[in-house]
Amino acid sequence: MRKLVRWIINNLGDETPLHLLRFHPNYRMLDIPPTPITLLEKSVKVAKEEGLKHVYIGNVWGHQLEDTYCPRCGYKVIDRQGFFISKLDITDDSRCPKCGYKLNIILKPPKLLK
Repeated sequence: MRKLVRWIINNLGDETPLHLLRFHPNYRMLDIPPTPITLLEKSVKVAKEEGLKHVYIGNVWGHQLEDTYCPRCGYKVIDRQGFFISKLDITDDSRCPKCGYKLNIILKPPKLLK
């Protein structure tokens, strides 16, 4: 995990989001157990220790690491339930409303050229 995270930081930057998805047995792979949540949580800890600012756990409904937190102050700026956003608390210029940190989040898509 550390080697992967170092590669991401060195080649893509520390603002690059990393999504760690939990495997669920299905269809023809019913003999393989789901990914332990503790393994995902440990992987998030390692990624953050190495310096990645946005690391998420997916396929774990309701887990706090589905959400987006300000890397500076820890304030929850996006609250998610699966693929749905239930709370979005970011300024119009993509800053944390608590500390003013400039988040690497695009709120509106750019206008397309005609």
